Amino acid sequence: MKKSILLACSLLVPLTLADEVKMKDGTLYKGCTIEIEDVDTISILVPISGGIKDSVTLKRGDIEYIKKLTAEEILCNKLQKNYATPGNMSIAQLEAGVKEMDSLLKKHPKDKATDVISAIKTTLSTTLAEKKLVLEQKEKELAAEEAAVTDRTRYDHEAKKLARRFKARAKTSTYQALAVYDKLRADYPGTEALAEIEPTAKKMILSLNSQLANMIVKKEKSLQKERDLLSKEEAAIRANRKLTVEQRRELQAKWRTKMTALRERESDLTAQHRALRKKVREKGDYWYEPIAESLDSLRELKSYAAREADRVKVPLADDAPKPGAATKAMAEAWKLCDEKKFSEAMDQITILRLVRVPREYFSGLEEAIRTGAKEQLIKEREERMAQKAKERAERANKQKEQAQKKQ
Repeated sequence: MKKSILLACSLLVPLTLADEVKMKDGTLYKGCTIEIEDVDTISILVPISGGIKDSVTLKRGDIEYIKKLTAEEILCNKLQKNYATPGNMSIAQLEAGVKEMDSLLKKHPKDKATDVISAIKTTLSTTLAEKKLVLEQKEKELAAEEAAVTDRTRYDHEAKKLARRFKARAKTSTYQALAVYDKLRADYPGTEALAEIEPTAKKMILSLNSQLANMIVKKEKSLQKERDLLSKEEAAIRANRKLTVEQRRELQAKWRTKMTALRERESDLTAQHRALRKKVREKGDYWYEPIAESLDSLRELKSYAAREADRVKVPLADDAPKPGAATKAMAEAWKLCDEKKFSEAMDQITILRLVRVPREYFSGLEEAIRTGAKEQLIKEREERMAQKAKERAERANKQKEQAQKKQ
């Protein structure tokens, strides 16, 4: 057996799917594709991993059997692979899957694929119904939670929503998750929700910083290799004295075409990057999925990741507010306000300002403290005045009694 060189000849046939090819020595090639067949040999594409296939040439005399798939078997294999994990699919994907199965059942009302299609449809439908029930229950819980939100809990409530979104995004996209983290850090500092997800976010930033560095090195090497090959090609054309003027011109024209294609590709990638960056910036974000082939995209994101990596490495200062300080201060301030301890409540407002909580989230609290303190002062003044009036009345009565006794 050896690697095949793809040749065009009259004996070649179109690509054909095969379930498996078994050799007389016991070697088994499963899920392969018949690439080329001729009288003495057969070439097959053998899946390795990640969509990569290896081309192998076999002698017909060494083959024990070839089992080719029917159209129905190919379809079944494809469907079973595509819908192997319905539990990981979204509701939209499940609905699309059920719709596809309905369409396929019309095309395959009664053949070898019918049972497989029906079974997949049943699984998808069941999973879809379960997910919809879970979603419905979750929406009810969220609606109840939203209805219970007050000025006292709004700051923490909104922070918790973003923390949940961060956790969900972290499962699918590091970049999207970190964009949510940036918003949580900027708009809801000092919350317990931020303190909860921050260790994970910091690890993601440090890891991503390293990944981007590696991606840049690989891209730079790949680009430099292309340029070196073109430089060698140009040098070879110039050094080849056997070329005629016409041949040299033709080769130089082809070389210039390659150079132009390389420049245009890099220019197009830069344009794509700038358009993507503009779109992301308009949303107020800095994290985004980079264009993997664009050095500009990778370098810009790496620059931001490096700054963030430096930031998260700096330890918290001894006199800095502790993580979750705003959540605790907000709750304590409202509690003290209820207890009419307005001076102590105002001390908690100082903490909120120190943590840089947006004023919109504690302006109502601050107003309640000031109003309460003012009303308390008025009440205390009225009580003092009433007490003095009472004392004056008592003195007057006492003087009157003494005067009566003298008479």
